[in-house]
Amino acid sequence: MNLKRLLGNFASVTVLRLGMAALGFGLFWVLSHELPTEQLGGFSVLMNTFFLLQTLPLLGLGVHLTREVAAQPAQRGAHMGQALVFSAPWAVLLAMGVGLYGLWSAPAGLQAAHWLVGLAMVPTAFTLVAESTLVGMEQVRPLTLINLAEAAVRLGGAALAIHLGAGLDGVFAVFLLGRLLSAGLYLRLAQLPRIDWPRARGPAWLALWREAPPYLGLAVVTAATSRIDVLLLSRLQGLEAAGVYAAAARLYEASQMMSTMALVVIFPVLARLFHADPPAFAAMLDRCLRWGLLLGVPVVLAISAVVPWLVKAVYAPHLWGSAAVLQVLCVGTWLLALDQLMSTTMLAARAQRDDLTAMVIGLLLLLALIPALLSVMGLVGTAWAVVLALALRLAWRIRWAGQALKLPQLGHQSLRAAGAAGGALACHFGLLNHGLPIWQVLPLALLTHAALALLLGAFHRGHRDDLLSLQRLRAARP
Repeated sequence: MNLKRLLGNFASVTVLRLGMAALGFGLFWVLSHELPTEQLGGFSVLMNTFFLLQTLPLLGLGVHLTREVAAQPAQRGAHMGQALVFSAPWAVLLAMGVGLYGLWSAPAGLQAAHWLVGLAMVPTAFTLVAESTLVGMEQVRPLTLINLAEAAVRLGGAALAIHLGAGLDGVFAVFLLGRLLSAGLYLRLAQLPRIDWPRARGPAWLALWREAPPYLGLAVVTAATSRIDVLLLSRLQGLEAAGVYAAAARLYEASQMMSTMALVVIFPVLARLFHADPPAFAAMLDRCLRWGLLLGVPVVLAISAVVPWLVKAVYAPHLWGSAAVLQVLCVGTWLLALDQLMSTTMLAARAQRDDLTAMVIGLLLLLALIPALLSVMGLVGTAWAVVLALALRLAWRIRWAGQALKLPQLGHQSLRAAGAAGGALACHFGLLNHGLPIWQVLPLALLTHAALALLLGAFHRGHRDDLLSLQRLRAARP
């Protein structure tokens, strides 16, 4: 792939991620001002279900299809046909499963919406195959435009449905319409190859079935980890609680955009560095972690301080209770950025199985911690469950790096940084809970972190060496 195409694809991915984030938050913002909290919770649960299921018609084989399309250009049409034969029955089963689950467990007002979410999986079977094929062909621009068009339809159509009094049934009818629109646009897209249907569909189906288990496992675990808090909360505390929590979760997801985009850029650099110079790769990771663990805490404390004003500026009064949840999730934003760095490192080092193990550990921790902390601390407990699961998952990844990359000091340094961070966060949230104003809490928490970082050795010789190297580099410049 030439540099021009690489830069074009990166620009398309950037536009797609930022555009989807803006349109997705715009949809939630509109509904948060139009729907009561319980209905907003119902929307959040169904929206999370909708996105959770997006990769499942292919049982996670989108990555496999992309790789095959990229490796065998002459067989692109055949790979599309084989994938469509495979995904169609699973899409129908998903549609039936979601609809029947709604009849069995959902309130009467959400049962029709469950069927609409389920039916959206049928066109998803085709859109998923088309998008995986386009990525393999390095044709990202049309994929970006179609996805943004669908998101815009969801935003405008859902707002119109609420205005006309159609409720959540109307909103998710728009979701289904958006999926059908995308499928229609992909059908007419000139860049896609003509579909070559397999003559023997049974063997074609079985061939993909044999490839599916590891991809399905990773797809399910990754999707569930990102959505399980809202879905589990709706079952344990009801839709109204899920609606308040989801208001914080939407801003939490938006805050992850910069770290995600940065790591999209960094991944190929890490992969090349690991192949060319493993010791330099390990040294760079060590440097990134020691500064990330140290400097992330002051940033988290500062952002947490402005959260109450942000929530009041963005949301209607019935959602202002989400501010306390978002303040805790700010800690998760910092931990997730470090976790994404470690995950990218593991993939660059070809440690996919270890990456999957870390994701499974995180999911199991969430399933255990959310009910336990929710019963004690309410919605804020759910946020702390997310933070603790992330912290322990990150600790497992750091342990892996210490062993696999021969960085024995990494674990001890991380523990010292965790001690300083824990003390500062305990000071911050403890004083807030006792009613002290934020202008008093923030300086005390920052001073606590600085003092503990020095006492525990979280700020150590490695940081000083980095600063001296930076000073020498600046002095050497003309």
